[in-house]
Amino acid sequence: MMNQLQDKHVEVSAPTTSVAYFDTASTAWSLRYQESRHFQERLQKVLNWMAAYPPFLDVLDYGCGSGVLLKALSAAGYNLTGVDLSAGMLEEAHRCMESVPQRERARLFRVNEHFESPHVEQQYDGIFCLGVLEYLDDPTALMAHLNSLLKPGGFLMLSVPNQSSVLRGMERWIYNNAVWFRPFGLFPHLTGKDNYLQHQRHQFTVKELSSQLEPWGLSLKRTHFHVAPALLKSFEHSPAFGMSVITEWVKPTVKKSAF
Repeated sequence: MMNQLQDKHVEVSAPTTSVAYFDTASTAWSLRYQESRHFQERLQKVLNWMAAYPPFLDVLDYGCGSGVLLKALSAAGYNLTGVDLSAGMLEEAHRCMESVPQRERARLFRVNEHFESPHVEQQYDGIFCLGVLEYLDDPTALMAHLNSLLKPGGFLMLSVPNQSSVLRGMERWIYNNAVWFRPFGLFPHLTGKDNYLQHQRHQFTVKELSSQLEPWGLSLKRTHFHVAPALLKSFEHSPAFGMSVITEWVKPTVKKSAF
């Protein structure tokens, strides 16, 4: 049977406002994946990229949320580990994985803000960190942590908001001037109470990610830009428009000594 949620070895820090936000959103998170074209495209792109990898890899989903990606990956036979700061999300992930025949290959742990949990007791062939970095005070610290857990030759898949997108700039402008739009009920996802931009601390360019990850030896394998309003959907795969970008990085294999 799948391990029960384990946090007995972890002293969890006081919840941040972002963790509280995701605790509140946890019960509807899986449904949000089903209803959101953007979330579905991100999930499908990651699964398409994963088709090139063999089964039985050790895979970590850092910020696993309600377990949607873990469940989708379970049929491939990977050894799955999911961690999250949000207790509410982990409860949903546990429920999500209960119906998976391969659930004995999955482990779920609660992690604290210092990256402490039993997930650090091993290294991984592949690591996912989707929609997480933008909510952290120090995303560099998490990227360094993930790199330390990645085996030589392993892959790291990141999904972040694309700072190069003109649509992101428009989105932020609407958020900063919400008082003009609220009386008319416009853009409630940007102007409503406790919307996600209140918790988003960072946006990224691919160049910025490269400047952080390449000195550690990781190389960029591929990118996918996506997310745009329906009227601009034909432009969403452009770096200038796509509001989010998925990237895959590969860690070099260890070179054998000649001696």
